[in-house]
Amino acid sequence: MNHEAHEEHEGREDYKMKRFFKWLGIVIAVFVVTIIIYMRIAGRDIAPSDFSDLIIEYKNIPAKDNAFTYLNFSYKDLYYPSEDNRKKYNDLEGWIIWDEQLANEVIEKNKSLFERLDRAIVCKSLHVPRLRDTTDIFTYSAAWRNFARLNSLYSRYLQKTGKEKEAFEQAIKIIHFGYQVQDSGGGVMHYLVGTAIKSIGDTAVRRLLAETSLSASELKPYIEKVSNYETNIDGLVNSLKEDYRLQCNTFDGLVSGKLSAPGTKPSKPGYYFKINETKALLAVFFRVAIQNAKADFSNQKDFEAIPEYIHSQRSFILSPNKGGQQIVLIIVPAIYLTVNKKFFSQMESRATQIMIALKCYKTDNGDLPESLDQLVPNYLKKIPEDPYDGKPMKYSKEKRIVYSVGEDQKDTGGPNIEEWDVNPEMKDRPGRSLLQTGDPAFKIDF
Repeated sequence: MNHEAHEEHEGREDYKMKRFFKWLGIVIAVFVVTIIIYMRIAGRDIAPSDFSDLIIEYKNIPAKDNAFTYLNFSYKDLYYPSEDNRKKYNDLEGWIIWDEQLANEVIEKNKSLFERLDRAIVCKSLHVPRLRDTTDIFTYSAAWRNFARLNSLYSRYLQKTGKEKEAFEQAIKIIHFGYQVQDSGGGVMHYLVGTAIKSIGDTAVRRLLAETSLSASELKPYIEKVSNYETNIDGLVNSLKEDYRLQCNTFDGLVSGKLSAPGTKPSKPGYYFKINETKALLAVFFRVAIQNAKADFSNQKDFEAIPEYIHSQRSFILSPNKGGQQIVLIIVPAIYLTVNKKFFSQMESRATQIMIALKCYKTDNGDLPESLDQLVPNYLKKIPEDPYDGKPMKYSKEKRIVYSVGEDQKDTGGPNIEEWDVNPEMKDRPGRSLLQTGDPAFKIDF
């Protein structure tokens, strides 16, 4: 009897277990089906949005009017001395030493390229061939930065050989060249390259001031010439719009398989990556970046405070379009850093204008002024504003610097002389700038 009861008990237990696993299977199946249905519904992409405000019309410029016709060269087209002379050349290019024989060799070997620049800057515009997406390679940009440095050396060569006006004109050509590149029809990388070239030109002007013997009346026109290329808002806005197109084309290329690595499958759109929704999300940030490009520093909108950014950061790892959100979060910071470059470029240009005015004042009066107010109205119509706080740029006769309050908008009085000599390589370089402090500053070397 006990044996029969035991078997009956085991039978009931087996039945319960079978029933449990049956229902567990049903629950799991329902859960899986529910997840699949949810992902199909939640994975549906939105309809394509209207991005017409972010589209710029490609300019078909006749070759004779396009500066790119003359500037389409690569790094290998530039002449540099042999490796044995490379260290000396780097010091020469950095204005640390002067070697007339080496300078003459470099100038003569690159003469045809300098002539190309002369032909390019009289063109109506510089417009590069339209890129397909962000993976396209353009070798000319690296060549252009190095070409700008060669032109800086050329300006010094002209000064050393007694052609001082031509030297300043050559430095202005560099600034003009950078201004053209900023609005050359490329994405933000082109704008940044143009900004770097402009900075090389501004630095060349400041360096020339240290040794020039030109009179105040001869130097004064260069204040206006530098100011003509102070800010390229259109270039920044157009580069942002073009970069948005390039980013969207990259998304399309990933989905179509055109940009997939050999042997790999295309990135299929779906629950984790909705291409239209990702484009729409990215458009939000580009539109704000364009607003920032047109606004002053005090009215900049922090991208980290934008609701869409906060949502993308905080969304659960399994949230719809999480892959697209992560891609956007990678792109956005670099875009906003590019916009911030506008303010530093403005500040450097205005500091350079003040430097020229200070040189004019010292040439006429034998000493630097006690304050920038003494430059008005004979040398400056007004003291240029610091783009970071909207107040006049700062100056210290004692420290021999022109400086800005910087992004923190706090005037700490500028760096002390000891801070300038921390880097031995910078110690004897004219036109120095100290940018790693609270107050970005430019040294007066005359």
